[in-house]
Amino acid sequence: MSYPLGFSTGCLWKLMQQYEERIRFYSGISTDALEINLPTVDMLSWYPSSALLKVIQTFKYVSIHAPKQLYEVGNVTEQVAELKELAKLLKAKAIVLHPNETTNLKLVESSLGSLAAFENMDVRQKGYNNVDQMAKVFEICPSAKLVLDLGHAHTVDPTMQLSADFLEHFGARLAHFHLSFVTQAQGNHHLILSKPDSNIMSFKFPTNIPIIIESVSTTTKEDIKKEYDYIKALLDAKI
Repeated sequence: MSYPLGFSTGCLWKLMQQYEERIRFYSGISTDALEINLPTVDMLSWYPSSALLKVIQTFKYVSIHAPKQLYEVGNVTEQVAELKELAKLLKAKAIVLHPNETTNLKLVESSLGSLAAFENMDVRQKGYNNVDQMAKVFEICPSAKLVLDLGHAHTVDPTMQLSADFLEHFGARLAHFHLSFVTQAQGNHHLILSKPDSNIMSFKFPTNIPIIIESVSTTTKEDIKKEYDYIKALLDAKI
């Protein structure tokens, strides 16, 4: 029984420009899980070097966060083909999408199938931040998975009951968790370590489901290690 815990490459985007540096740093902390965040469409051409690929292959669970506007910009067929090729290379288990920025859900179902994983949105969004709205996504994309973003859900319901409701309704299609403290301001991912009263860690995590830390360090990379240790200690106390 365990709580596989790892990082998004986005955690260090303010401190390290190169993905290789970030991923190697993460691998020195945990090889449980890794999410490759591709924030813009032009990053679909990103490929790891053979040396970095060997490092990535040491992670037990790998996912890709697709560009937010993947299905809205440019040559969709070509872009999705690039994304699927990268997923195959990395042996990624899920490709994360934002449902509020995906205009053609039927195309997602036909092009990505069970690789697609939609995450619930935060309170700032007009939709896709409650069970009923996410259920409509899965009606159109029955093969897709759920990425339960606990920070997003916390902005809608700080009691964490909404997070429990998501798990109850969609637990069978749960791919992994996103974990960070989220505010309603721009640049809204912050260290959970700096907000221990957020109540997020009161959530009853099911074991053996990967947890991707999305907390962004604005000071030093060592803060990410502290964040990992803080979260892991709270998770270990649940066992």
